[in-house]
Amino acid sequence: MKVIVSRTSIWGDEKPIENAVKGEVAYYDYRLETVAKNPSAWGHFVKNNDDIIKLPDGSYRGTNKNKSEVWFIEVDDVFEFVSQLNESVIVKPSRCVEGYIEIEIYDDYRE
Repeated sequence: MKVIVSRTSIWGDEKPIENAVKGEVAYYDYRLETVAKNPSAWGHFVKNNDDIIKLPDGSYRGTNKNKSEVWFIEVDDVFEFVSQLNESVIVKPSRCVEGYIEIEIYDDYRE
């Protein structure tokens, strides 16, 4: 299974894990409801989307897909991969890239 992988401590373009490969994806742009209350914060979000929909969780999603590069790894079993990695991780369905799971190696503080 192909999954998206990232590392909390990496803000640049370096690999999050040795066997990761870069690939291009189409993704949806999201904004939190608090941003919606400040129209000047929408900027390119409004410009780059034909329409904006409000989701059940209160966030907003643009309707146009954008292109971006992400890091991928191939795993046969997510649980086995996480166990062998032996680091704290966040595993979740990708919110921006439909059909993928994201594994974030949580090695630094973020909020």
